[in-house]
Amino acid sequence: MYKKFYLLIAVVAIIMSATFVGCKSSKSVISSTSSQSTNQIDQEIALKKKQMELEQLNAEIDMQRKKQQKDLEDYEHQLQQQRQDKAQLPKNEQRVIIYCMKEAFDKPGETMGGLGVVEDRPDRSRAIIDANRVAIADIASRYIGMIKNGIEDYSKDVNVPSGKKFYESELEGGAAAIGTKVIEKYANVVCREVSQNSVGAWIGYVAVEVLLQDARKGLADELEVRKVDYDKKKFFEKLDAEIEAQAAKRKAELESDGY
Repeated sequence: MYKKFYLLIAVVAIIMSATFVGCKSSKSVISSTSSQSTNQIDQEIALKKKQMELEQLNAEIDMQRKKQQKDLEDYEHQLQQQRQDKAQLPKNEQRVIIYCMKEAFDKPGETMGGLGVVEDRPDRSRAIIDANRVAIADIASRYIGMIKNGIEDYSKDVNVPSGKKFYESELEGGAAAIGTKVIEKYANVVCREVSQNSVGAWIGYVAVEVLLQDARKGLADELEVRKVDYDKKKFFEKLDAEIEAQAAKRKAELESDGY
């Protein structure tokens, strides 16, 4: 009787031990599977990230390739146009190429430009220096004219209160001083070329430009220094209209002068 009882207890103990070992083994398997799953997810994320970086790089390469192709097409078109123009010239006549002309055009809403061309300089350095000086003078004179016209249009506007009107003659130094100071501060060289004529003298070509936002800021700063009381919004509307009108006029003048 006791032997059977003890035998039964031993069997139960063996079964419980086996069950415990099995559970422990099962937990180990689950833990191992979970770890493998996490590692696999990390690998997939890393792979996805590399794929995205590769796609971005390929897109940038493709964009650069398209830009280079467009630049090449533009250059070939320019050469073709020059050949056509040359073929249409009368016998014994030559077309004079003016470098930096395109860069000296105004870009409506963005920039205004100035062009400087000088001839018969003894060396390359002098040709560039003098052409740069002429380009600055060109854009400054145009900007000064715009300021004067803008002030005149603004002060004639019947909607401007009398206390907010002002005149170019009342400004310290006038529009010339203001315009020159602004241009000298913000003008940037965007094209610089040289060539030599048949006797070896140097010709210099320089184009400069000023961002319209810099031109507005510079003018507003100068008017503030001079303590001018005016309707800023209305004045710069007049000035912007003048700048836009001058841009079209500028292009027509350069093209008619052979530039």
